Amino acid sequence: RLQLYISLIMLPLTLFMFQQASLVAPLANLILIPYVSLLVVPVLLLALVVVIFSNQMADMLFTAAAWLLDLVWPLLSGISELPYASINNGTITLAETILATIAIVMLLLNRKAAATPVMRMVLVFTASLVVTYCLFEHRQHVLDGEFRLAVLDVGQGSAAVIETADHVMIFDSGASYGDKADSGRNIVLPYLYSRGIDSPDMLVISHGDLDHIGGAGTLLRRFPSMQVTGQQLDSLAGLADGAGDCEQGIGWQWDGVYFEFLSPPVVMASASGAGQADNNDLSCVLKVTSPAGSALLTGDIERKSEIRLVREYGDSLSADILLVPHHGSNTSSSAAFITRVEPQISIISAGYMNRYHHPHDQVLQRYRDHTRSHRLFRTDRHGAVIVEARRDGYRVQSWRDTAKRYWHGNLSAHADDRVF
Repeated sequence: RLQLYISLIMLPLTLFMFQQASLVAPLANLILIPYVSLLVVPVLLLALVVVIFSNQMADMLFTAAAWLLDLVWPLLSGISELPYASINNGTITLAETILATIAIVMLLLNRKAAATPVMRMVLVFTASLVVTYCLFEHRQHVLDGEFRLAVLDVGQGSAAVIETADHVMIFDSGASYGDKADSGRNIVLPYLYSRGIDSPDMLVISHGDLDHIGGAGTLLRRFPSMQVTGQQLDSLAGLADGAGDCEQGIGWQWDGVYFEFLSPPVVMASASGAGQADNNDLSCVLKVTSPAGSALLTGDIERKSEIRLVREYGDSLSADILLVPHHGSNTSSSAAFITRVEPQISIISAGYMNRYHHPHDQVLQRYRDHTRSHRLFRTDRHGAVIVEARRDGYRVQSWRDTAKRYWHGNLSAHADDRVF
């Protein structure tokens, strides 16, 4: 009972801190605490005593303790995979956390807090409403025909999440930093949890460079049923065996929002299998079009692909929001491409003080010279950039502004010439 009470009282704080919480923890503890206390701990304590006299005997006891843990682990894994084993419903505020905690305490103490049965019923009903309001369904829903684009701050790399009314796409997954750390685990998953997203529909990997595909393995292990498409997915063998290639002309519709790959052409995609195509120009280029606006996500394409896109699509290449090609490299963002797309909002995904010096000054100047009524954002200066494409206009949120910390000093995060 104590474990159950602790789990319930800690539920709001756990959601506040981690955006997810276990609902089966009391059941797991009911099994694990006596199991470890009565079996594993005595064996370990005995091993610590025996090691003074015999290393061989101590090794045997440590092995036995490990075997005991291995024995119970499948049961714990099975419990964690039960339906509704955890809740994942977005970010709750500190005020909601405190209010929900008080309501849960009142629920647990209702017999002492209310003198009559009627008062207890009123208290339980009211507290239940408060808990439900505070803890459940915090995702701000996107309406039909609208979309929400979040370009995440993954350092020198790229990862974005696109939401429509009932679907979610992850476009690129950031970099990998070794076996234990990657952008998928450290950045993309926490963002999805903060939005209450527990089943994204699709993962698109624009191309096989590590700063775009590095976090994909983590995401696919967490969401194994997610559809995968992209280019150069060999490193995901065993995780994305049913993945398809992104190719020019492939399109689909989600909730009144149309998605279409504009690149690479089928010929280039075929050449990639023979190792005859450049990685960057093989990037999947995705156009998102809706009644509320449009966005163009470009991977790492360079001038060659940009010119081809301008030639083949002309005015239909225009987009209100542009994820700037190749992190603002001077090998991309040609004047012809910028002029044809003519974005109102451009977003550069680049790492702070990265060794490639992205974005280049010449690129920033080209965006100034060849766009009108233009706003440019950079993840190295603004943090994550979130654009809500609504029928009544765009809402742009810079995480540096939203969650500014004192150590950021006086650096302005507004999209103006000071951070161009």
